Amino acid sequence: MSELQILENGIPLIYTFRNQKTGHLVIHFNNGSSSDFENLQGIVHLLEHMLFKGTKKRNYLDLICGIEHLGADVNAFTTKENMVIHVSYPDEFLNEICEIIADIIYNSVFDEKELKKEKLVICDEIRSYRDTPEEFIYDEWERLMLNGNDLSHPILGNTASVKRVTVSDLKNIYKLVCNDFHVSIISKRSKNDVFEIISKYFSKKINSKTKPVINKPLVNNVKKQKKIYEDVSQTHVILGGYGPHITHKDYMPAHVLSTFFGGSGMSSLLNMELREKKGISYSVETFCQSYRDYGLFSTYFTCDRKRVEHALKIIKKIFSKYRECGLSEKELETILRINKSQYIMFFENALNEAIYQAKYFQYNKKIIQIKQIFEMLDSIDLPLINKVAAQLLDFEKYALITIEKNEYSK
Repeated sequence: MSELQILENGIPLIYTFRNQKTGHLVIHFNNGSSSDFENLQGIVHLLEHMLFKGTKKRNYLDLICGIEHLGADVNAFTTKENMVIHVSYPDEFLNEICEIIADIIYNSVFDEKELKKEKLVICDEIRSYRDTPEEFIYDEWERLMLNGNDLSHPILGNTASVKRVTVSDLKNIYKLVCNDFHVSIISKRSKNDVFEIISKYFSKKINSKTKPVINKPLVNNVKKQKKIYEDVSQTHVILGGYGPHITHKDYMPAHVLSTFFGGSGMSSLLNMELREKKGISYSVETFCQSYRDYGLFSTYFTCDRKRVEHALKIIKKIFSKYRECGLSEKELETILRINKSQYIMFFENALNEAIYQAKYFQYNKKIIQIKQIFEMLDSIDLPLINKVAAQLLDFEKYALITIEKNEYSK
């Protein structure tokens, strides 16, 4: 059971009790790469790296050793709309962990030499990412579909924009990002004990501002298509259209449909058709990627270049059938059971629950219990799921992007 309390300084604190020896602390910042400064794409991700380079009283080694010598594990990541620091540790060391993480948030300093070195590291990361088509295509897909919006550029930025970042730029983005966050914690300690510790170390007021409903409109060209030629052995394909944003009433039905058509299980419909029955594709998945203002409902697959058209015909046939006829009662019952089981297994991992609650709060300004998630799933009936399917499965309006080998290259 999770509980929410707003501390006196305005910081929302999500507390989840678990009777276990390992504690988890999540600091969830409400700005991600969509908040990058103009012409400095990638600066929030760069900040994520630089936060661990030193504070007013600790250098890099002091920070890392201070955490890891407690037997703790610290990590961080940046998404389009948030940045997250998370630490897992023996729960007895909560005070020590909070003191170090608070020092990072409030007292980070940025050294010119460290910045120069880290920019080289990130530029190498960008080139490495560019060499991984199964990851690179997702960035290009969002660039195509979200064109004109701050969500369209890659989280890492590009080598030119990263090289342009100065210490002054970093200080400015640091003030923006680290002044708007909330905390999610898993602990066996009492609620009052946790609140007292968090209030002690995270004592400064935050400046959380509710984002406008729409930041920038999309450049919504009809029937978007793009081909990227690379030295690849397989063709990588994403096709799809717009879907519900993350707080839309149709978000959960769309998520259920993505599991039905191309979820992680081998029994998903597209996997059965493209892989098991036809032997066309080794990898296929359908996903619903939703942000604060926009969403995408998409399908990714790989196959030999000569079999792409055949694969697309199969997907079109399946989507057209379900757009016209809808799911059956048995299919809906099965996919809802699968989704419930996946949530149960997902929340078995305490860190997953802490991060999930933090993200949910960012968009909904409240927390949610797994019982409520099940109630949301149970509210999805046949007319609703088939209405959403009819909206999302209009193959004729789908955009398409491919990464493929140029047939004329050697």
